Amino acid sequence: WSWVAGVAVVLLSVFLFRRRSRSLGPYERYSSEGTILKVLKRVAEVVHMIPFSPTHKKPSVDEICSLAEKKTGLADSGTNTLWKQSLEAYFDDVWAHNSPVRRLLCRHESAERLSKRLRILDAFKKYPKAMEMDLPRPVFIVGMPRTGSTILHQLLAEDSKSMSVPFWEWYDPVPPEEGQKDLRL
Repeated sequence: WSWVAGVAVVLLSVFLFRRRSRSLGPYERYSSEGTILKVLKRVAEVVHMIPFSPTHKKPSVDEICSLAEKKTGLADSGTNTLWKQSLEAYFDDVWAHNSPVRRLLCRHESAERLSKRLRILDAFKKYPKAMEMDLPRPVFIVGMPRTGSTILHQLLAEDSKSMSVPFWEWYDPVPPEEGQKDLRL
């Protein structure tokens, strides 16, 4: 029944979006926001109207930890607990200052990031020599927009003596277990 409710919410939001867009002027109707984003905002607003929706209850750090542990099957999040305080401050900020869309995405996004943290810590446990590797000093390219920093980065990445980290590897740095297909590519 949950998928039926989801479809009903989407259809209702599209209907409400269309009715609202007809009432806008000819120039206001075509804003810089895409239609998908507008529909997502409308869905979040409709979900926010439901009293027991996830946009009303701020998640706890323990709740997000249990979601990440269930997803990865890993439970050791390390000895440093500063990240828990930071995550709690993030939740406080999202619930104080953001829209229902941001609140709706907050749980999923936080659980994904914590899952990656658990996988990275597990990889360091499995391969402790990775922490002992002697790596060359990194070069960080920082610049204002339209000053050539991107082309400089691309030129340095072309050099055979240097390495540029691809986005897919930066976003998900832990390779899958041996024998599993690498879905990061």
